[in-house]
Amino acid sequence: LLFARSEQLMAQAFDPSNGTLSGEAQVVAKGVVNDPSTWHMDASAAGELLVLASGGSGDWQLLWMDRSSKQITTVAEKLSNLQLARISPQGDRIAMQIDTGANDIWVLDLGRGIKTRLTFGPVSNMFPVWSPDGKWIVYTADRNGRSNLIRKPSDGGGAEEILLTDEQITTATDWSRDGKYIFYSRGPVGSQEIWALPLEGERKPFLLVPRAATSFSNFGR
Repeated sequence: LLFARSEQLMAQAFDPSNGTLSGEAQVVAKGVVNDPSTWHMDASAAGELLVLASGGSGDWQLLWMDRSSKQITTVAEKLSNLQLARISPQGDRIAMQIDTGANDIWVLDLGRGIKTRLTFGPVSNMFPVWSPDGKWIVYTADRNGRSNLIRKPSDGGGAEEILLTDEQITTATDWSRDGKYIFYSRGPVGSQEIWALPLEGERKPFLLVPRAATSFSNFGR
């Protein structure tokens, strides 16, 4: 079985008769072109032939743009394996999803130019969403085969809090302006539902839209 790990092409023994892996994963090649925005690595195998493209994923930039699409300035450079970026409501920080072998959340302070790591794997931590006051970030984490919505202080100084655990795929998408609800998608791609999670009282989630057409939009704005 061939798979991507950042810019490395990996291989591990696989038994198709029972769907199990064996042994340790081995590095086949390094510096292989990998697009983290689509999870696609430029590598293909057939029989005894392996074809791949070299070059890695390259570094990304974050740019300030005005409403006419004119570049104002460069916010950050040389961001390897950047997958997602979301600016805080106050405009002073950017939450970033970066692939370092496992997806993790980082926060970039624009005033000080300091990047702080918010999560530390070993599972995927994805899709950060800011609270209206900028004090919290909620994100999706895979734990024990389940999706979890977790919030943590955006300065990284406090413990995480699991808000929701679900057997279905759940992805935080937005936070209501009054700070009382987190909106998230639930279900497989193509048939997601939009739910709301109250942050007060019993915190019982409720369905907003059945079978939404898309999942990664801002529903609470």
